[in-house]
Amino acid sequence: MSVVVIGIPWSVPRAVFVLVLVALTSACADKAEPDFKRCEQLQAEKKLEEAKKACELAVSKDPESKSGKLAQARLPLLATESQSAAREQAARVGALASRQQDAAERVKKLKAQYEDASAREAALRGQLDRASTAAERQRIQGQIDQAVAARDAAAKAAIGQKPGSKCPPGDPLCGDL
Repeated sequence: MSVVVIGIPWSVPRAVFVLVLVALTSACADKAEPDFKRCEQLQAEKKLEEAKKACELAVSKDPESKSGKLAQARLPLLATESQSAAREQAARVGALASRQQDAAERVKKLKAQYEDASAREAALRGQLDRASTAAERQRIQGQIDQAVAARDAAAKAAIGQKPGSKCPPGDPLCGDL
């Protein structure tokens, strides 16, 4: 006589019994769990649109499972996070556009200063050629030197070079970094 447990005689090897139990319990596995875990990972990586798709997939695979319900609950949070990220991105783009506009205005102003200093230098060189005395030539040469310095300062400022530097901006061989 063999003892019957859950309709399975003990004469059947235990390995078969374990395999049958595994097969029966695997049918109850949470089909949404892998997609929900992927959703969580993507959310942690701030890949919000992909995370939303993974959660939606988890819900579609098994809406009644634990992972399916957790994925369904996470969808509104992902939507809120996505909107916040979009607002932050828009703010960064706006700030960047504002800085770009300020820089363009600054370059325009520096270009005008450069052109004014160049025109003043040219006019002074004409006066220098017509100067009759050494004192007058010396005074005009001093004004030319000032105009050249103003022109060079405007040119350096327009390209981002520090005042007094002889190196171009960003030159790795230069000590002005």
